[in-house]
Amino acid sequence: MERYRRLIDLPQVGEEGLSLLSKKRALVVGAGGLGTPAAAYLVASGTGHVTIVDGDVVELSNLSRQVMYSIEDLGKAKAGVLGRKLALLNPEVVVEGLNIKIDPGDLGAVLQLVSSHDVVLSCVDNAPLRYALNQACVEREVPLVDGAVRGFTGVLTVVVPGTGPCYECAFPQSKAGKVAGGPPIWSPLPGVVGALQASEALKLMLGTGNAGAGKILLIDLLTGAFRRVSAERNPSCRVCATLRSNNIRGSR
Repeated sequence: MERYRRLIDLPQVGEEGLSLLSKKRALVVGAGGLGTPAAAYLVASGTGHVTIVDGDVVELSNLSRQVMYSIEDLGKAKAGVLGRKLALLNPEVVVEGLNIKIDPGDLGAVLQLVSSHDVVLSCVDNAPLRYALNQACVEREVPLVDGAVRGFTGVLTVVVPGTGPCYECAFPQSKAGKVAGGPPIWSPLPGVVGALQASEALKLMLGTGNAGAGKILLIDLLTGAFRRVSAERNPSCRVCATLRSNNIRGSR
């Protein structure tokens, strides 16, 4: 109880909320600049099971912003390294590190991965995988918290299937992919966005606060500005229109 005392003192959490959180499963896809802080706060807060998926290894260029890693980790699988470190941070949480590369074209595999979790955090750096995670979360009706960073700018999007627009409604799919060599990034930015992703995911699992579904949070650390804008549903969205129609029919 001493570990979580400051968290329990929050009226929105309490011992009941902590007990609820201990039964939840969170999936963090990507163990880079966004995934490392996001997973760390989920584990530190007592989420029952945190699965971390990443197929990359730690590189020297990661260390300017991915502060969970060190020189000694160079060349090692990110998912394994992060999993081991977070297990030491909180042995009461089951931390599972999966060293696998997810194929965005294999929707069946993505669906299987998503299905066993209560919330998904998309911490990836390529467009096809973002959209595959969105589609899988919509089909399995699992909330999705997506983060993206470039330069001094971050974007946070929360998708709650059946209650608002999905990721593709907000950002119609394009052929954009991973930027060769990676985009320029202000070092503290992924930490800010990753922590916000963890916060939204924790609220979703606890059923407390305003999870920001249907809203897009725009962050500019160069000016210090935070701005929230509304996303609109696309009634003909190829991903979520059918789900919304089914939900409407089922509620009548």
